[in-house]
Amino acid sequence: MSSYLILADLEGIYGVEDLNDIPRNKELLLAQLKRTIDCIKTIKDSVVKVCLIHGDGQMDVEGDILNLGANYYGGGIKSILNPKSAADYAILIGFHSKTAGAGVFPHSFKPEIERVITDDKEIGEVYLFSKFFKLHGTKVLFVSGEGFFDDEIVFEGTKTHYISSDVNYEDALLSALNADSSEVKSFVTDDEIQLYLNNSDYYGLIDSALYSKERKCYVFASVQNFFENIIDLCIEINRTSAIIRRTNLAFAKEISRLVKSGQAEMPDIELLNKDIFLFNEFEREMVMNLLKTAN
Repeated sequence: MSSYLILADLEGIYGVEDLNDIPRNKELLLAQLKRTIDCIKTIKDSVVKVCLIHGDGQMDVEGDILNLGANYYGGGIKSILNPKSAADYAILIGFHSKTAGAGVFPHSFKPEIERVITDDKEIGEVYLFSKFFKLHGTKVLFVSGEGFFDDEIVFEGTKTHYISSDVNYEDALLSALNADSSEVKSFVTDDEIQLYLNNSDYYGLIDSALYSKERKCYVFASVQNFFENIIDLCIEINRTSAIIRRTNLAFAKEISRLVKSGQAEMPDIELLNKDIFLFNEFEREMVMNLLKTAN
C-alpha cells in the first residue's frame, strides 16, 4: 500500500484568474483535486491525503475532499507538520513562480517577501516544499501550476506540468505516477534559509529572534524551523504592513502640501518613481532633505 499527499495551492489551478473570487476558486480547486484523486486511485491500494496551503487553509473544503474519497489533514502551511499527513509520495498542484518570476501570480509566500535564499540560490515555494518532503522521506513525483518552476525542482525525476501547456493534465500526471519511482532522487541536505523583505522598515517594527542585524534578513536554522515559524512571521508582516502604509500615505500627503503651498519644489530624482508604499525611513528622510534644499 502506498500513500500519496496532494499539496494544493491555488494560483496555478486551472481557470483561476482572480484570487478574491472565493466561490469560483473553490469550485475550480475541487475540480482539479477530483481529477488528481481519480488519477491516483488508478494505482492499486493507494491512500490519498490532501493538504491545502493557500491562504493559510481558510477555504472550507474538508467535507468536499472527504466526499472525493481522500483524507484531509487541514489547511495552511503548518498542515504539512502534522505527522498524519506524511506520505510516501507528494503531488504538488496549483503552484506558481517565485518572486519576480514568470506567470500571473509570481511570489514567494507573500508579496512583501522580496527573496528567499538557501543552498546558495534564490528559491520559491516549489523548492522549499519539495526540500521539506525530501528531508522527511517523501518523494515529489509531480508539480503542476502556472508560470515557471523548473529551476526549483529538488528531485531528479520529478515531472513538471504547466496549465498553459497543450499536454493533457491526466496524461502528464499518470505518466508521473506510473514511472519508476526509484529514479526519483535528491541529494540536497538541510541548510539555513534567509528571507528578505521589500522594505527595511519591517525589520525595526517586527520583534523577532529570527532577525539578524548583521545580515539584515531573517534567518531560519533549517527547513523545519522555517515551516514552524513562517506563519507567525507572515502575521507580523500583515500587521506592520498597515503601519508602513499609513506612514507612507502621511509622507506623500506632506510632500503634496509642501509643494502645493510653494514651500518646496519637487526634486528631480529617480527615487520618486518608486512605489510610495515601499519607501523606507531612510528614503523618506532623504526626500524631505532634498525638498528643503530645493526650497
